[in-house]
Amino acid sequence: MDDAPVKRRRQPPARFDVAHWYLPDEPLLGLVKVPSGSFNMDGGGNPHQVELPDFWIARLPTTVAQFRAFLSATGFPPGNLEFLNSGDDHPVNW
Repeated sequence: MDDAPVKRRRQPPARFDVAHWYLPDEPLLGLVKVPSGSFNMDGGGNPHQVELPDFWIARLPTTVAQFRAFLSATGFPPGNLEFLNSGDDHPVNW
């Protein structure tokens, strides 16, 4: 019989909504709007100005629990699954 300790999954912190893929339990699910604007980009010695429209981005890094929910919903093949051994509230380090 194997006497190795059983690794138990922790419950996600209350600030994450299990019903919404473990995203933050906030009205905008942890997303913030970045307003449109321009910036200077140096693409390999070719500096130029880039104009971007408004976009939304996550305020927090993707957690292991969120990535597990994504894998379950999509069947996406992640390759090396070792990073899934981190705690559910840890950021994905892939």
